[in-house]
Formats: sequence, structure tokens, C-alpha cells
Amino acid sequence: MLRVSFPNEVFNMPSHRSSRRLSHYKVSDDILVAILERCDPHTVVNTAKAFSRIRNLVAATLSLVYKCDLPGAGMLDGMVPYSVVPLRTRQGLLHSYTQDWPQLNWKNEIRLKVPNPARVGVCGPFFHQVRPAGNHATTVELSEFPSHRLGVSPNQTRRCRFDVENMVDYLTLDESLGLLVIGRVFMYHDEPVLELQFKDFNTFKDYKNACTSRYQTRLGGVIRHMSILLCGTKLAVTLDYAQGGTRHLLFNWKNSQVKWFDDHDVYFLNTDWLLGTRDLHNKPRVVLYNIAKVDHPVLVVEYELPRTLIGTSVKFAVNSAPRMDSAPNPRSLFRQDPTRRVILLQSRPIAGGPPAAPQWIIVRETFFRPPMGPKDATKVSWNHWSQQCVIRTQPSTLNGPPCVIGNRILYICHDTVPHGEILSRLTVVDFPLLSDPAAAHHLSKSWTYLGPGSGLFPSEVPKVFREESLVEAVFGTEDNIILVHKAIHNYRPIKVLTFGD
Repeated sequence: MLRVSFPNEVFNMPSHRSSRRLSHYKVSDDILVAILERCDPHTVVNTAKAFSRIRNLVAATLSLVYKCDLPGAGMLDGMVPYSVVPLRTRQGLLHSYTQDWPQLNWKNEIRLKVPNPARVGVCGPFFHQVRPAGNHATTVELSEFPSHRLGVSPNQTRRCRFDVENMVDYLTLDESLGLLVIGRVFMYHDEPVLELQFKDFNTFKDYKNACTSRYQTRLGGVIRHMSILLCGTKLAVTLDYAQGGTRHLLFNWKNSQVKWFDDHDVYFLNTDWLLGTRDLHNKPRVVLYNIAKVDHPVLVVEYELPRTLIGTSVKFAVNSAPRMDSAPNPRSLFRQDPTRRVILLQSRPIAGGPPAAPQWIIVRETFFRPPMGPKDATKVSWNHWSQQCVIRTQPSTLNGPPCVIGNRILYICHDTVPHGEILSRLTVVDFPLLSDPAAAHHLSKSWTYLGPGSGLFPSEVPKVFREESLVEAVFGTEDNIILVHKAIHNYRPIKVLTFGD
């Protein structure tokens, strides 16, 4: 908190001690502006709400308007100096983001044709293509997305290509660490083996900060699908087995500590705290682990889930926005406030279980925290923490998993219209900070519950595409939406939609 000592000359004090009333005094506008410019955005906003003079000063001062608009847009100021990019430019771009993202009004569109049989995906600010190169080798191409917020125009994007001597099943990267992780599963003496490789993103040489450049472990079963989450010095490899069941390998690449988890799914809050979904005492739970020591995780808190989810599989949607412990990009003019991130839990019926409508449970990520003292509960009932959630019935025509970007959710549906035509519908769900609770009455009936303590009031905007092929997957970054279409003949259409101008 800012403390300011005013000089006595600022105040016109009465000359005799018997007077109990101060005569008129005034702090100059310049001094008030200088004070407000040193305050954090929330302090300026709250002060402006309380005092009309401050409110008028803020409205007349560009630097204070920008400071107040940041929290309203769910953003934090970036690291680029104002001398490099002036306030007026930043303010205009912030306004564009605030108005355009929730309405799906992108400013630029890039169309790509990726030849089959390449596999495509998004890792960080890059679009990747993975193609077979013959003799079990693989070619990987990475293309940077454009971003007005980062000062990267379409003709300034970076592209790199490298060859891998083996097949690649999954890859992810952390640009701030310069780390690229490549995962694959191969057969050795008729037994599946998982291999992780740690590469320098810029040189594709072995990553010097990792204690090993290559890690292998036997799996004991055929793998149907693999994915990798990277969080600082730790990563989680999720393995779906062909015969059923899922396991997660938690690995610290700094010291090679390893731990296997049998939870339905896992989700990093940061490098020391991990969420999982699992059944305890035949009831579904969200659990919070302390993973400061990977090989000795500690279950700290259990969060009960509703009984209607018994017999279902509950999984997390991936949130692609930077976490609270992520290093800010030094090129950013502004960035998403990580305290606004939401978690989306998806429930799905499992084979042999009772019939149940798939649901989305959405809650602020900051709700999950370790106990701060002996009075904090280590077992939290659903009646208690449901007050912090909003619940939606999963769209019946949903195609592929939803994509979460900070406090926004994107999803694709395939809708059948008259004459049998099938169209792709992209929908954005936004949770604005300054929203009107009365607007909840205009929501669709799919939103079955709005927790009174959640502070989340959803706004949904759809956009329909009439294209030659349907959209089968959606990815997102802070600046872009990436639509992956179904393959046509010998190529797959890709669209990159960029916000801001």
C-alpha cells in the first residue's frame, strides 16, 4: 500500500487552536495524478468509484484510463516500456481486445493447407506439424502465431524445422525456458516403452539444464493415446491404455524424481501444487496434492463432487493461458491476469455406469488452495464449494474437447440444419469481470446452476461457418483461435484467426 506524507504547506491550517473546523484546502491535480499513477489498478478503480473528483481526474488522464481499463479487461500491464510503445497505442489495442474477443470479431485470418498425413497441434505460441519422413524418422515444423500484443506481425513470425530420428507421438514446449519436450511410445522386446527427450528449443541440441537428455520407462500395456502437460521443472504424461484405464507419470526433469498416479486426470496449479480427480470411498473427488517433492506427493485437501457424478469420469479441460508462476513475456504490451483463470471439469458416463447427462463444472482456479491454518478444512463438502461454481449441461452436438484460455472457453458443435446440411458452430463463453447479474435471466437453460459466490456470469456468443469441410478441433492462445478442419483429399485446411489491430 502506498503511503504519502504531505508537506504542511499543502494545508491551510487555522491560526487559533480553539477552532474545530479546517478552512478550505486543496491538493493540486498534478499531485493527485502522480499519486494515482503509482497505485495499483484496483486501488485507482475503487478510489474513483468513491470520489467524484478522482473519477473526473481519471477520465481526463490517459495513463489512468489505461490503468483502470486493464482490470476491467482481465489484463495486467506488460513489460514493454511506454517509451517504446506509447500509451495511446496500448489503449487502442486493449480496447480492441476487450470489444472483439467476446464477440468473435477477429481482425486477421490466415488460411493454411497442411498436407496429409501430418498431425497438427498447438504448443505455446506455436502451431506444429508432425510428418513422417521415412525409416521411422519424423519431421517437425513449428510456426509462430501472429500477435499484435507481442508486436509480431504475420510477416515477422518465426518458423523452424528439425528432423527427429524416431517417431514423435506428442510434443510441447516452454518458450520462457527454451525447453522442447518430445514424447513417444515404442515397442522393445514386445513391450511398450515410454521415451521422453529434452531439447533446447533454439538449437535442438540436448537441453543443458535437464539432468538427463532422455528418459525411458516400461509401460506394461498398449497405449491408445498420450498427452503431456509441462509446468516449470515438472511435467505430467497422461497415458490412456487400449485395454481401458488411465495413468499419469509425474516427472521432474531437474532431478529425475518420478511418481505414478492412477487418478482419472491431473491439472497443474503451479510447480508445487497439483489437482487430481479420483474416486475415494466410492465417491468422486477433486483432490489437491503437494508435489514439492515429486516422489513423495502429499494429499492435502479433498473436495467432494456431487453424487450425480458417481459412475462417471471427471476430467480437466486444458487451460492454455499462462499460469500465475509463469514468467511474463518481455515482448507483451499487456497480458491476461492469471488470477482470473477458470477450471473446467467435464463429466462423462463410463461404460457400464448409470446413464448421466455430461456436465461442465466451472470454478475460479484461485478457489483451490492449501490450508492456511489448523481451522481450514481438509475435506470440503459439495454443498460448500458448489457455491463457487457454475454448471452447464454439455452441448449435445459438441465435437472435440473444449478449449480454455484464461477465463474464456471455446467449443465447436456440429449442427444439422434443414435439408440435412451440417454446419460448424464456434462458441465463445466469456466471464466478464464487470457483468450484470440480472443478465443471468437471459441465459439458455443449459446453464443449470450459477453459484452465488462464484462471481462468474457467463456470456455466450456463437458464430456459424459454412465451409467445404467441417471444423473438427479448436485451439486457442491469448491472441488467436485456431480451427482445424477435416481433411479434404490430400490436405487439411487450417484457419488462424487473430484478434487486435
